[in-house]
Amino acid sequence: MRHTTTLIVIATLAILASTARAQVPEVIYSEIVSSDTSLVPGAVNLSGAPVAARFTVLADLHLSPDGTQWIIKATTDQPDTERNVMLLGGDAVGSVFAQEGQPVAAGVGAEVYDFFDGVAGFNSLNQFAFGARARGGDPAVFEKIIVFDGVDYEIRIQMGDACLGVMDLAPAPTGDETFGNSLNSIHMLDSGAVGFVAVTMDNIHSSRRPAIFYDDTAFLQTGVSPIAGEIWDSFDSNDFRTSLDGNHYAVQGDTENPDTDFDDILVVDGAVVVQEGQTVGGGITADAIFHTKLFANGDWVARGDDPGSADWVLQNGVLIAATGFPLFFGSPEAWADIIVLASQTPSGDIMIAGNTNNADPNMDSVLVIGETVVLRENDPIDLDGDGLANDDAFLNIFHADDASVTPNGDLYLLCGLRDSVGTVLGDAFVRVSLGVPPTATEFIRGDANQDGMLDIADPVFALDLLFGAGGTTTCVDDKDTNDDGGFDISDPIYALSNLFSAGPPPPAPYPNCGVDPTPDGIDCTSFDACP
Repeated sequence: MRHTTTLIVIATLAILASTARAQVPEVIYSEIVSSDTSLVPGAVNLSGAPVAARFTVLADLHLSPDGTQWIIKATTDQPDTERNVMLLGGDAVGSVFAQEGQPVAAGVGAEVYDFFDGVAGFNSLNQFAFGARARGGDPAVFEKIIVFDGVDYEIRIQMGDACLGVMDLAPAPTGDETFGNSLNSIHMLDSGAVGFVAVTMDNIHSSRRPAIFYDDTAFLQTGVSPIAGEIWDSFDSNDFRTSLDGNHYAVQGDTENPDTDFDDILVVDGAVVVQEGQTVGGGITADAIFHTKLFANGDWVARGDDPGSADWVLQNGVLIAATGFPLFFGSPEAWADIIVLASQTPSGDIMIAGNTNNADPNMDSVLVIGETVVLRENDPIDLDGDGLANDDAFLNIFHADDASVTPNGDLYLLCGLRDSVGTVLGDAFVRVSLGVPPTATEFIRGDANQDGMLDIADPVFALDLLFGAGGTTTCVDDKDTNDDGGFDISDPIYALSNLFSAGPPPPAPYPNCGVDPTPDGIDCTSFDACP
């Protein structure tokens, strides 16, 4: 009887956990003409005079490692010769720092920006690099990689510069190769070096391009570099990443394998971790590899699909999610056939967005972090910044691969909005506060899953430990929600009481956290010795 009751409680709590929410999402910028959030801060006309312009497209979000700065690319309702912009900001405030028709930073003569490439990247010093195309200057050098070191801009690489370390196809000579008009996957390392894919190079055979570079020197080259007993045949233009310290890299592409059903691969640190036609776990076979993210510590997350178009997500080679899988343990919902985003938070929690099997088509898109549905389609949105969700604006869709979480628990993302009758309003750049995660000297009594928040996921997690496959745990301090010195069924009950009463206790500092006083070999991170 007790076992049956427990299963009912677990199922009930799981349904509640699937509806857990962060704070009301706040719109920073939008494409909604009737809202002031559509005004482009810092927009100018061709003569450099400020103008009242509005966003028409928001795309390509990039967040600095410390979470204090972001870059987005956008277009405005200005004339075609001045509508492409790049914005730099922090928190909810930003401004245009580069605009079509304005002089190229560190450019020469009459060079002005034409348009901007889709990828930019920060390093730990909040320096960044981005790609741009120029017009009005020398037509032989219009493609550029521009670096900002916090004070000055520098054109690091441009079309026509010498490509070092590449090999041409014999009998053509080697040494006269130059960069062409397509430089992508641009990102900046803490060393100051810039990594990128040179999709085009001049004075070289087509079978020897693209190539991957750090600054002007090749790292990997099509038709030359070996991989797992084969030779690289090509590299995806926007799927090369390097960790900030330069010790890890991830790259997608294909090999010279004559069987094109097996030639697409994802490589991390020189090892093939995903290959077309091979299983990714759970009986699922990889077909396409859509996108990969590499993080500062060398962790990686990739998403793709199988030959039947069922989607999958891997975290460090482990199958985390797939079409038909529950959103998380105990969730009554499962992922459907479209997963548009797979990433990782600074604390290592998986973050996934996509469609589910929810019977309501107006609520079947979700963004999940760990074991919490943070955002769901049809969630109300604060459009005017008053802290209230009373603006007849609701979450509609998530942008593919455009979401990041800061170390202090803010989620930034690009998404689509609609009104209460389903009319599409346009896209928005949104911030959501998820709460501050505990540090090594903080402990939140009752935070059983250690995500820095007291919510319905905690009793679910505690019940899973008690009655799930994991059994009980000898590291009870962080799970002992009622502080009675033990871990038993009273703890999830107490957690529920805390959750639905006047409010949970605030975080309190405990200087001994992080000490493991028991020789049990269990890593309890910062919670082993919390009183």
